[in-house]
Amino acid sequence: MKKNKNLISLIVASAFFFLGVSGILMWLKQKSHPIEMLHTIMGLLFLAIAIFHIVNNWGSLKAYSKDKATGSI
Repeated sequence: MKKNKNLISLIVASAFFFLGVSGILMWLKQKSHPIEMLHTIMGLLFLAIAIFHIVNNWGSLKAYSKDKATGSI
């Protein structure tokens, strides 16, 4: 399970990097077709893996949001 979390974190970080670079290139008016395609594909990959990451770590995220003393949000 730990290897899966490490792999997912690496994929999310890579997608975030490529989204940032391609977004900056598009902002600088370098709108070529391959850059737009890379940005779209990496954006969809980032969204899918981020949702999987949230679902996979829901218990931890829920525990982080609770107050230790009262047990409420």
